[in-house]
Amino acid sequence: MKRLIVIIILMIFVPVFTLAQANIEVECGDIVENEFTESYQPQSYSINLSAGTSLQVSGAPLGETLQLAIGVIAPNERMVAANDPDGSYNYPNSEPFVNSGVLSANGDYTLMAYNGYFYTGRPWSDNRDYGVGVYTLFIGCTLRDGTVIQPGDNPDIEPTEIPRTPFSGYGFPGLSSIDFSNGIEIPITTSQPLPIPVGSDVTLLTYDGVAGTTATLSILRMSGDISVGITVINQSDNNIIFLGGMPYTDNLSANLTFPTDGTYVIGIFRLDTPTLTGTAGAVQVMIE
Repeated sequence: MKRLIVIIILMIFVPVFTLAQANIEVECGDIVENEFTESYQPQSYSINLSAGTSLQVSGAPLGETLQLAIGVIAPNERMVAANDPDGSYNYPNSEPFVNSGVLSANGDYTLMAYNGYFYTGRPWSDNRDYGVGVYTLFIGCTLRDGTVIQPGDNPDIEPTEIPRTPFSGYGFPGLSSIDFSNGIEIPITTSQPLPIPVGSDVTLLTYDGVAGTTATLSILRMSGDISVGITVINQSDNNIIFLGGMPYTDNLSANLTFPTDGTYVIGIFRLDTPTLTGTAGAVQVMIE
C-alpha cells in the first residue's frame, strides 16, 4: 500500500531535472521574443558576464493566458536569483522580474525562462497549467563601474542610410514611407498594456473600430533611446486616421475617431530622422 502511494505521488509531481541547453546567446541590452509551444517547456539563454555585474531581467507574456518564471543560473549550475523565490520554490506570474544582485564569478550564466515553477533551482512540472504562447525578455545590466545598460541599448542591426530629397532650409524635411506588407500582425485588447520591442521591423497591432466611436491610444517608452513612429490606418483602404512620432518624447496619448467600421492597424516602427538613426528599445502600447 505504501509503495502504491509513493508511485501515485511520483506520477502527480514529475520533476524536469534536465536543464535545457543554453544555445541562445544574448547580451546586456537585448530584447528577446520567444514562444512556449508546449506546457512545462524550459527555455535557456547564455549570457557572458563579468564579476561585479548585476543582471536585471523582466518578462512580458503576450496576452492574459501565459505565466512564466525566470531564473539566473551561475557557471557552477547553481541558481543564484529568481523572480519570486518562496523558500525552495520559484513560481511563475504575468510580470516576472529578477534582479541578480552583484555577481561574484566571471563566466557564462544561464538565464532560464519557464512556463512552470522551479523547485530547489530546477524546473518542475505538476498538474497545473501555466499556459503557452509568446513572451518577451528585457535584459538589462549594471556593470562594475556603475554603467547601466538598459534593454534596447544594444541594437543588433546596423543603421542604414535613408535616401531623402536634399533639404537645407528651415522646416520639416519629410520622412520615408514605411512598408507594412511584411509586418507581423498582433491583435490588441482594450485596456491590456502590450510591451513592444522596436528595431528595424514593423509591429502591426490590429483593432476593430466602430464608426463614430473613439478610443485613446497611449504609447510609453519603456527602455532604450528608441525614436518611435506611430500610424493608425484602415486596413481595407489605407486611410490614415493618425500619424505621430516620439523622437525624444517618453510618452504620447491620442484620441482616435474611427470614421467607418473595420479593422484598423496601429503601426509601430523605428522613426529615423535626418539627425537620429539606428535607435532601438521598447515601448508599451495600450488602447482604451
